Amino acid sequence: MELIRRSAWGAPATSPAPSLLSAQGVTVHWLGAAWTPGAHSACLSTVAGIRKQHLADKVNGYLDIAYNLIVCPHGRVIEGRGLQRRGGANGNATLNARSYSVLALLGTKGGPGEQLLQGLADARALLRSNGAGAKLWGHSDGISTACPGPQLLAWVRAGGPRPGNSGGGGGGGGGGVHTVVRGDTLFAIAARYGVTVAQLVAANGIKDAGAISIGQRLTIPGRRTYTVRSGDTLSGIATRYAGVTWQQIASANNIRSPYVIHPGDTLTIP
Repeated sequence: MELIRRSAWGAPATSPAPSLLSAQGVTVHWLGAAWTPGAHSACLSTVAGIRKQHLADKVNGYLDIAYNLIVCPHGRVIEGRGLQRRGGANGNATLNARSYSVLALLGTKGGPGEQLLQGLADARALLRSNGAGAKLWGHSDGISTACPGPQLLAWVRAGGPRPGNSGGGGGGGGGGVHTVVRGDTLFAIAARYGVTVAQLVAANGIKDAGAISIGQRLTIPGRRTYTVRSGDTLSGIATRYAGVTWQQIASANNIRSPYVIHPGDTLTIP
């Protein structure tokens, strides 16, 4: 996954939004208006236009574009306020502190394509590597709104699966191999596959995390996941996995006291 920085669409390099080092999860949004996808350059122009609209909004008093990340129909992840910044899109101060926000560049006509869904999964993985917990919401889960539309809301309800991976009950990632391309970093590769940099380094015997080369084949360690069902508890889930405690699951998914989980949450099993 390549994160397209703010400077690529004309914004200052750093957002003035306050820090939010951790949150319970991610909230998904859509444009909610007629919008026709075009070339990728048009996506960047759309993002710049959204920021301009937000800065001109005297009612809400936005400091910047309201979203942490934006995903376009080409599957590209675009930096909005960025990582570990408090967003302004979720409806009120409490909801903005509860979760980071991701905008899908999706209008009211047509549905999300495979590339858009892959990009949303990438964006969520990146946020989860940078302070976001396991929870996934649609905007309408917090306030009365049509956002993010019925199809994206169905994707949220399914746990945000990647195309071709329907999620399911107790599951696991099978690992694989990634061939390094220009622009790749261990951080970006780890975010794409939902693993940590430390796991990549250990699996590939890497001594210098900054020294990977184009064409290098990296083993992606397997990742176990579990999709919460009605009646599940952290302690009950832990009993399914030898040597894993409920405290380790809570830590791996940034779940804090009172340790509440909900059906549909996708948990990483350490």
